[in-house]
Amino acid sequence: MKLDLTQVAEMPRTDTAKLVFSVVQYRGKPYIDIREFVETTGFSGFTRRGIRFPADDLALFTRNLELVAQKADEMETE
Repeated sequence: MKLDLTQVAEMPRTDTAKLVFSVVQYRGKPYIDIREFVETTGFSGFTRRGIRFPADDLALFTRNLELVAQKADEMETE
């Protein structure tokens, strides 16, 4: 089954890997997809590393990321 994927943003991770943020249409519903993409001499493409969840859960996901960011900030100041 072919997915209708729209790439929205990228975030570099290493010289050969990046995170790709996309919106995917699956069975008529939008999903958020955050997946690792690698480009090496032996392989170029998406890996299995990543997460996909319904776009309806994006607000909850964002709130949880804010909590993670707050905790990371607290740990830096300790």
